[in-house]
Amino acid sequence: MGAKQRPRVGMIRVNRANGSSYDVDVQAPGSAVRFAIGTPDGHGFVWRLWSSVHTPDFYLAVRDGRKGNDSKYSFHASGDWRLQYERSEAQALGVHRVLESWERPMPAAHGAIEVLRIMTPADDVVETGATEPDAGKIIWVEPGPTRTLNVFFLQLLPTGASFSPPPNADLVAALQLADGSTVLLLHSIGKPTHIEDDMFRRLRQLTSENPPPGTSAKYVPRSDPTYRSLGFLRAANAHDIVLTDLLM
Repeated sequence: MGAKQRPRVGMIRVNRANGSSYDVDVQAPGSAVRFAIGTPDGHGFVWRLWSSVHTPDFYLAVRDGRKGNDSKYSFHASGDWRLQYERSEAQALGVHRVLESWERPMPAAHGAIEVLRIMTPADDVVETGATEPDAGKIIWVEPGPTRTLNVFFLQLLPTGASFSPPPNADLVAALQLADGSTVLLLHSIGKPTHIEDDMFRRLRQLTSENPPPGTSAKYVPRSDPTYRSLGFLRAANAHDIVLTDLLM
C-alpha cells in the first residue's frame, strides 16, 4: 500500500549482501507514494512523493497537521530545483513563492543524482495517542533501534543508468518519469555522527524560543508527541540538501 493506483511499468530486483533478494515495482509517470518512519500509532512526518504525467518533473511535500500543506519541493527537468510556497499561500502571505532554490547536481560516481536526504533519529519516533488517518495508503518503514538514525534518500536515476543502492540501504519505492528516468526512495539505518548529533542539539535549542501554538511559554522539550520540527539544511557545496524531522 502507499501508492496512487496507476499501472506499474517495470520492476527492480534488489540483491542483498546475504544472498537474498526482493522486488520493488516501478510506478508509471503521474504516480504518487506516501511514506513515513514508524507505524500508524507513532511516526515521523508523513511525506508525499509524486511525479508529473507528461513532463519529467517530480515533487515532494510533507503533511504537518499544525502548519498544513503550504509548501513543496519541486524538482524540474530544467535543473531548477526549489522549495516554494503553494501559489495561494504565497498570495495570502504577500511574499515571494520561492524560499530556497538550487541547481540539479551532476550524477555521482555510482551514476545516480543525489536529490536530498531526510534524517529522523529513532528516539524521535514515539506514539502520539492517535492513529494516522488513511494509514492503509501510507508506506510505513520500521525505524531502527534506539540511538540510531533513519535516513531516507531520494535519488534520480537517469535513463540507461544502472541501479546501485548505497551500502545497507533498502529500496522503498520507485517512480518512473516521463523521459524514462526513475526517482528512487531508499531507507537506511546507522549511527549518527558527532556532527549530526550536534546539529540536532542546536535545532532543538530553538524549542524554547518557539513553543508549540497554544502551549505555555515554558514548554518542556519532547513533552508533546505531536510537536515536530522540519529543518532545511544546505551544505557548503550547495548541492547536499538535508531535511531533519525532529521531535521537539
